[in-house]
Amino acid sequence: MGDAKFRGRRTDNKEWVYGYYFETPLSDEATGSKPEDGWYFLTGRKRHCISCNNVVYEVDPETVGQYVGRHDKNGKEVYKGDTVKAKNSYTGREFTGNVEFRDCSFCIVNDCVSNYRWMDYEVEVIGNVYENPGLLKEG
Repeated sequence: MGDAKFRGRRTDNKEWVYGYYFETPLSDEATGSKPEDGWYFLTGRKRHCISCNNVVYEVDPETVGQYVGRHDKNGKEVYKGDTVKAKNSYTGREFTGNVEFRDCSFCIVNDCVSNYRWMDYEVEVIGNVYENPGLLKEG
């Protein structure tokens, strides 16, 4: 089993980057941090980073989400923090929910009920909680 895949929004240009997530206390030119940010033991500031194709990007830790190991009905990877439309394969019931990590597993959560079983639903990513925070209420 390989390393877990993550995504996060870069702090310099707000673009999404996908790869290996880690925290570092070191100042590093590749992360886009300023030299005056200094070392962790001087400033107390950690950098949250994602490494992609041998380049390290500093990311906003609030936007970091792990790949859940599954694709939506259109072949798009699903990540923690995504907002999805879900349709029950057996009943046809549809709802909109956010992908969260609870009770040791990824689940789809909405205001009514939580912890839907993935295998019972066809999902489609329609946004995420970082770029579209009100999408769940609209959907």
